[in-house]
Amino acid sequence: MILGGVPRAAAALALALALLLAGCAPSGQQIRRARSVEYTAEYARVWNAVVAAVRAHYPRLVVEDAIRGRLRTDWHLIERVPAVEADQPDGGKFFRVDVAVRGFPTGPWRVEVDGEAAEYKPNLALIIPFVHGVADEPTWVGPRIDRVHVDVLKKLEQYAAVRASLAPAPKAHTGRWAALPQAAARVVADVHAAAEGGDLASLGPRMASDFVWSLGGAPSLEQALALWSADPARPSALRRVLEAGCAHDAASATVVCPATPAEGGLRAEFRLVGGRWRFTAFHEVE
Repeated sequence: MILGGVPRAAAALALALALLLAGCAPSGQQIRRARSVEYTAEYARVWNAVVAAVRAHYPRLVVEDAIRGRLRTDWHLIERVPAVEADQPDGGKFFRVDVAVRGFPTGPWRVEVDGEAAEYKPNLALIIPFVHGVADEPTWVGPRIDRVHVDVLKKLEQYAAVRASLAPAPKAHTGRWAALPQAAARVVADVHAAAEGGDLASLGPRMASDFVWSLGGAPSLEQALALWSADPARPSALRRVLEAGCAHDAASATVVCPATPAEGGLRAEFRLVGGRWRFTAFHEVE
């Protein structure tokens, strides 16, 4: 996408929208509740609420798959960046939203929202996405993700209930991974505790929706959990991988376990997604 064709009026409208969003930002309590609930309504009602909540701010959709519960918006201009040179076009920062509705086939339904920012610079043919959590990622990414979460909750409040899987659990010890960022170490420790207890099904809330369970298969949280439930050796394998030690790459906001995966061995990966560390991959290394 090239910014040169975006009129300045569109940038002004985007700025006005950004100011409007900032002026009525949801409270921390609303955000925590929106991220922790599941919905008991029929699927069609949940899906329609999700589509309406997203379209209210990002009307152009490129994926609207009700069968699989997946929605993605087009890139929307959020912030215009003035050109350094007078003869160059302006740059810009864009945003798109990804939503996955989980809980098939019968519910209750979980709405997982993520978002991604990207930047266009003059003389480049494409916009370049930001890595989640890096220092130069726009500060409005997290609040915009939160806004969609809360808007969905407002439309479905009467059907919302806190997920049982998010009930307080015994604290896992993070000392083994003390060299990692504290929040990352906590998630690694939680995953290790689940593997040690043989309960990988409890990891759903800590996993990315596009979880990579095989380099040859389509990413899927549900597929990973289904395969693990049929493989009694998988929890022990995951526990051993995490106990082998993990390495943190600050530039890509990624944690890899073991620090140097061996060819043919197993690799676990954690990433900073939407401001939160998530378990994003566990598969064989080619």
